[in-house]
Amino acid sequence: MISRILIAESSKANFVDLSVPAWSWFALLGFICLLLAIDILVIHRKAHDVGPREALIESVAWISVGLAFTGVIAFAF
Repeated sequence: MISRILIAESSKANFVDLSVPAWSWFALLGFICLLLAIDILVIHRKAHDVGPREALIESVAWISVGLAFTGVIAFAF
């Protein structure tokens, strides 16, 4: 039993070797900062009570951004 586990762990055939360049990490962080800046400086310039409709719209927008990012990663790899 233990020999099977050791053989399975030593085999790299079931794993993907991902090497992510440094520029892509900086691009991702820059994109996140850009989205946060737009959210804070453009969309939420003034403090106000958030209603259910506005909360639903913003939730759908942010979830769509997350799913789009997932789609880009899935397409790239």
